[in-house]
This record gives sequence, structure tokens and C-alpha cells, in this order.
Amino acid sequence: MRKKLHITPPKYKKQFITPFQTDKDIIKQLKRAEFESRKVSQKISGIFEHHNKMIAAAKIWYFLKKKIKYEAEPVDQQTAKTINRFVVDGVGDCKHYATFAVGICNALNIPAYFTLVGQNKNRKKPNHAYCTAIIDNKRVIIDPCKNKFNDEVNYFYRWDYEPIKK
Repeated sequence: MRKKLHITPPKYKKQFITPFQTDKDIIKQLKRAEFESRKVSQKISGIFEHHNKMIAAAKIWYFLKKKIKYEAEPVDQQTAKTINRFVVDGVGDCKHYATFAVGICNALNIPAYFTLVGQNKNRKKPNHAYCTAIIDNKRVIIDPCKNKFNDEVNYFYRWDYEPIKK
């Protein structure tokens, strides 16, 4: 029998990231959203649990890819959502996917961090986010914007950020 995802209703407050955001502006809000979601992450992480951590990470990717609709936010209205808000909304972008994946991985004792990348060679500015997990001392990419698990986008610049310490 499949486990069902039960989640508490969010507070529905919007936390906008500045319109001309830097990697530091974005990551500050992503870390805050993941930190505020820790109780929810612990509560729902069992759905993704597996003795093989690679399979657990793949289950996270699959859930996000198949159950949460991707929708890019307008450039001037970028938000960081808590996990409850993201799941209840049923829609989000790469930042929200990354927050969910980092939170669930860490709740499952899979070390994970936020990765921001810049895909424009002429602008050293992030335009995409995803979760990087460490499994068997290897980087594993959880990016539901890609069609395959553990597939990484092409980029010119990369910034890695650990979540807030417990």
C-alpha cells in the first residue's frame, strides 16, 4: 500500500526575493524556507525512505517531476516557499524544487545542499537552482527540471550552499 502525503496547511505569506537578486539574496531566502520547513520535512520524509540512498533520492526526484507542476515565476516576483506551501500549492519553480529536495534529503540523513548555476557566459548571475546530494562520496543531482534523474544542466558558473546548520 502506498503512503499518502499528509501535510499541514501553510501560513500563505509571500516572501519575495529582491528583483535584482544576487546569489546571496536567493540563497538567504532558500535557506530560510528550508529551515522553517524542518518539522514538515521530518514528518513526510518516510514516504521517500529506502535503505538504498540513491533510490531514496530518485524517489524525491520522481515525486517532484510527476506530482508538482513546474511554473516559472516572473523575474520581478521571485519567491522562496516553505515545503508545506509548495506542496499545497502543487506548483513551483526550480528554487522550490531545490528547497523540497534539500529538506527531505537532510531529513533522511542524506547530506544535501543547494546548487545555483549561471547559464549565461556573459552574466555571472544565477538563473537556475537544484539540490545536490552526496551519496557514496559522489555528487547526485536532484533536478526535476531535467528529464532524467541525476542529470545536470550545462552552466558556466556554479555556487554551492549548505543549508542552515541544525
